[in-house]
Amino acid sequence: MAAHPRGTLRDYRSPGGGSVELRRLLGVLRRFLEELDFVTMRPNADVIRGVKPELAVSALSQEGRAYAIHVHERLAAKSDIPSGRTLGTPFDAALELDLPKGAYQADWIDTKTGEVSRTEPIRHPGGPLSPASPRFVGDIAPRIVVKAER
Repeated sequence: MAAHPRGTLRDYRSPGGGSVELRRLLGVLRRFLEELDFVTMRPNADVIRGVKPELAVSALSQEGRAYAIHVHERLAAKSDIPSGRTLGTPFDAALELDLPKGAYQADWIDTKTGEVSRTEPIRHPGGPLSPASPRFVGDIAPRIVVKAER
């Protein structure tokens, strides 16, 4: 019989995880993706035009319909960030995207809680777009989806 069949072991030390915290964060990811047609999405670096040098960004898109973006702090050891800067500094994303014309909704998701930090309706003429991000520590995940015209 398993010693912790309810998944309550909190001091798990082996690689691969399975901890309560890992499962909670996987739940945040699941809820983020449930709002998208994930199986039709593909990696899309072309949608990203720019971001602050202290940050890294990646994106999945269902071209012209939905964009899932992950913005995260670069690890100091893997970049040319000045050594005086510390991890945990609050950022705004200063993200620049290239999106087609459309009416969108941008939801900025806190990756630690799954809560929406900011929601913004966007009417975009096409081309460069710099949505206003909330301040965050570590990482944030904007989810941008087309909204039906009324």
